[in-house]
Amino acid sequence: MSTIPENSPLLKHLFVLLQAHQPIFKQDRIYQRAVALVLAEVFVFARHTITQLLMALGLVEQDWSAMYRLFSQGRFRYERASEVLFEESLKHMETDEIYVVAGDSTQTPRNSHSLEGVSWLRNWRTPPFRAGIHQAQRWFNGCWMMPAEQGFSRAMPLQWLPAFTEKAHCQVTAPCTEWAAALQFLIWLLRQLAGMGRTEQRILLLGDGNYDTLELWRRLPERVILLARSARNRALYYLPTPQMHRSRKYGERAPEPQAFWRQPTGWKWVTLLLRGRQRRFQYRVEGPFLRKGAADTPPYFYSSFVGKCIRAMDMSNIVIRCPIWSTLFKRQMTTGLCRSTQPP
Repeated sequence: MSTIPENSPLLKHLFVLLQAHQPIFKQDRIYQRAVALVLAEVFVFARHTITQLLMALGLVEQDWSAMYRLFSQGRFRYERASEVLFEESLKHMETDEIYVVAGDSTQTPRNSHSLEGVSWLRNWRTPPFRAGIHQAQRWFNGCWMMPAEQGFSRAMPLQWLPAFTEKAHCQVTAPCTEWAAALQFLIWLLRQLAGMGRTEQRILLLGDGNYDTLELWRRLPERVILLARSARNRALYYLPTPQMHRSRKYGERAPEPQAFWRQPTGWKWVTLLLRGRQRRFQYRVEGPFLRKGAADTPPYFYSSFVGKCIRAMDMSNIVIRCPIWSTLFKRQMTTGLCRSTQPP
């Protein structure tokens, strides 16, 4: 039976990253317990709970109270750990590059309805043709999209924010929508960039259709670009022309996004490197447009993509808030969509 050779550089960089988090712990023994739990995550194949981690470490007959107090007594400072991880990510990004992040909601199934934030949600373990519900907590997962290397990329989680529903059992944390949690994540990123002296660096947020909401568009901070899936029948408007009255906020009604798919002309080709293979995609760019109800925000740009893996992922309609489209499109294609549409 052959064995997989040890990857020494990977282990070396892992311990360097763990060493960077040591200052957030007041005592070295607490730091060593946290390192042990991180290494145990690699060997756990069942539920990733503290009990399962301790069993993977072989601590079956020892006292577990110290490990549980690591989180119950606030000895692990989550906010500070997120800041350290964010600072490490900036070492791989230049100041003039766009900091690409992705956001989406996820669930943790629970058995008790009395836990904080538990509510009835759609069960993602049931098939689409027979959807069910279950008790779970909803969270927002904000990740940094690492720069692609030979067409390969990964998403590194930066923050895990509660996005409990209005009907959830909440006593400590207030209910929060998905777009509101995404806004908190963006504000946190801008604050961290300002603290690092990167006050001009832009942020590109990738999201699904849940983030194409008017409230998020209206509250989107400056230097933030949102790339989200839009409805095929979205009502879009052209910018007002100089001939129109100065009080007008909208121009003429633009075609719906689905209308652009029927047009045979206006499409362009682009070749991208995905997982070591050259893939050709067809795309088109239309705009700028304004969305009804968000006329005071920067213009929209609509883009359509044609490709086998993109159609399978249902990412044909994309709406982008971007003042400088020409400089962003190539960057957005290589770091955003390609990471989200890699073939299985």
